[in-house]
Amino acid sequence: MNETKKVSRRKYTAEFKAKVALEAMQENLKIMELLDSQYAETPFYGYRRLMALLKAKGHDVSANRLRRLMCIVQREAGVRVREPLPYFRLL
Repeated sequence: MNETKKVSRRKYTAEFKAKVALEAMQENLKIMELLDSQYAETPFYGYRRLMALLKAKGHDVSANRLRRLMCIVQREAGVRVREPLPYFRLL
């Protein structure tokens, strides 16, 4: 007989979120490896061109996600990343 397990909704949700987070992390690592190899060949490419290359390879990546992953890859490579300007400047 096929019996259903009695699992609380909280535990099921936590397990589902952990599974989704693991899949996203694995996908991020794949994209970061592609970025690292592409960055070694062409360090002057911006996020728009890299996004087009990734979409051509079948990865659907948003601009914000790509910028975040690019910063991580560049920091690991030892490249100095420009700090964002503050919203206001003191006069």
